[in-house]
Amino acid sequence: MKGNKAGKKRSNAFCLFLLLCILIILTSGCDRVYKPERPSLEDIEQGSDGLIIEFIEGAPPPDVIEGSLIQAGIIMENKGTSDVKRGYLLLGYEKEYIKLSSWQGKGIDDRITIDIQGKSLALPEGMEDVDIVNLEIMDIGPQREKADTTIYVTVCYDYHTKGHSNVCVDTDVYNLKPREKACNAADVSLSDQGAPVAIKRIESRMIVSKEGGVVRPQFIIHFENVGDGTIIAHGRADIACSAQPLSTDDINVLKVSAVLSDLPLSCKPELLKLRKDSDYTICTLEEGIDETISSYYTPLTITADYGYMQTISKGISIRKIGI
Repeated sequence: MKGNKAGKKRSNAFCLFLLLCILIILTSGCDRVYKPERPSLEDIEQGSDGLIIEFIEGAPPPDVIEGSLIQAGIIMENKGTSDVKRGYLLLGYEKEYIKLSSWQGKGIDDRITIDIQGKSLALPEGMEDVDIVNLEIMDIGPQREKADTTIYVTVCYDYHTKGHSNVCVDTDVYNLKPREKACNAADVSLSDQGAPVAIKRIESRMIVSKEGGVVRPQFIIHFENVGDGTIIAHGRADIACSAQPLSTDDINVLKVSAVLSDLPLSCKPELLKLRKDSDYTICTLEEGIDETISSYYTPLTITADYGYMQTISKGISIRKIGI
């Protein structure tokens, strides 16, 4: 009997050990198969979108009856890397045909404020927001059977673009030093940085000082509007989404800054007004780099601050009752 009991204990212990092994294998296998890969900062800082705006399908409907109450729904997704803080959404419509009744939870004005987070390591897809507005359809009069009109939605918001690149500070411009150089100054092409304004190209120059002793790194930085909207000056979103007109000085304007490692560059012009959809500014390290230092790679960080404005529209047909 004692032998049987001992055998059962060994058998139970073996079964328990086997079960633990199976659980460990299954758990580790699940980690390998189902554990999602976290995106990197490089993955997030891609794309040419800021806010993406669109109407909810069927809201507003394409055909409506006079005297009815309808809803229009607007979806906004922040697909860029900059947060939208106190941006504006402006509803436009013909008051002859439409009257704004109310926004759901946001009052009765034609304009509402929006705050939508952009992409980040904590929020790799960015944030989405939906706003619903209730609209009254007016009578079109006894002489008409149908009237066509359009609903417009305009969003205006401040945004920024930040680009990074390792560049060569070439202190031996004419290759006169006997030692081998670590690098040569070269132009850099960049992909979009997760914003509707992109830094497309950096031209690198090393300017030899007339006084001697230093080399001044200089970068020609090319920008382009790669989104579907209009660039406006930073801080002018309130005016852009209002009844007040923007001046020509507020259109296509970027405020540019750049840092080489931890050294601020002087950018001229600092307020860059793009010709059509692209232009460049020149950023220089005025204090220069001691030419006795060996050539080296270092990070260049470029920031552009601006506002952005986009508009979408939806046509509707208003019909009389019974037609």
